[in-house]
Amino acid sequence: MDPIATYTERLLQVRRVFTLYPDKVVVDAHWLVKGSFRSTIPLDSLKPACHEHHLRNKLFRKAALVATIGVVLVAWTVYPRIPSPLPILTIVAGVIAIAALALTAMTRPRILFVHFDTREGKPGLDIARAGPDKTQFDNFVKLIQKQIRTQ
Repeated sequence: MDPIATYTERLLQVRRVFTLYPDKVVVDAHWLVKGSFRSTIPLDSLKPACHEHHLRNKLFRKAALVATIGVVLVAWTVYPRIPSPLPILTIVAGVIAIAALALTAMTRPRILFVHFDTREGKPGLDIARAGPDKTQFDNFVKLIQKQIRTQ
């Protein structure tokens, strides 16, 4: 069976390719740490209505916390009246703070997610407007809704 359309999504932790067929959506996910997975979602199990959510990456808060701790450590180790416990601590804390600040900046923007529930009301399929195909996002979501309605 030939696919109707494909959509490629790229987030920091995962790369997903959605392939829409007349009766299902196949999701090939390649996680940065967890490995590769394939999921098949039958379209007749989904509701055609979808919910939109603007979410930040889950790493944002953790990166901001680590950046704050790194900046505090750098400030503590370079304060003129307190001798630095270890000069290397200043360098390590500075590197950690810079890396965490960069990660915070990368994960700060909110990303639009569209979520389709199953007919039982459970989570079914979510797609993010991110990556090389984000200009085709709206069209791909409409194609999914159209195929769900024809089931």
